[in-house]
Amino acid sequence: MERHDALRGLSETLPVLQTLLDTEETLLCRQPAEGWSAKEILGHLLDAIEVWDERVRLVVTEEHPFLESYDQEIYVRERNHQSAELRPALTARQVQRAATLARLNGLAEEAWSRTGQHEERGPITLDEMVRLMAVHEHDHLVEVQALITA
Repeated sequence: MERHDALRGLSETLPVLQTLLDTEETLLCRQPAEGWSAKEILGHLLDAIEVWDERVRLVVTEEHPFLESYDQEIYVRERNHQSAELRPALTARQVQRAATLARLNGLAEEAWSRTGQHEERGPITLDEMVRLMAVHEHDHLVEVQALITA
């Protein structure tokens, strides 16, 4: 995925997520045989945006920062996404994502090679992070749409 495509994808995630949250609650909460419900995946996406956008800030502002991993299963369980009202988190992520995109769109080319030390992945460039984020978000949105229409 090209960087400009990744940035466009990241800018489109939250509007799509907002539309998906307008889906009938029973469809969002329907539990598949395996894995998370559509609503839990949407909550996971909000968690991931929170974590990844903070990692972007660290890589842009610090020299080779340590990027701590997080347990996504614990987040989904502790934040009780299946029962939670996700719109307040969506609003917070919209503000955060706008700041992240403004930061990224203002970077000089050489800044894209800045690195962080991810706890599980090892060294990772800002460019790689942005592409991974975009693919992650896209794949989960496709998954949610499939669960809703199943």
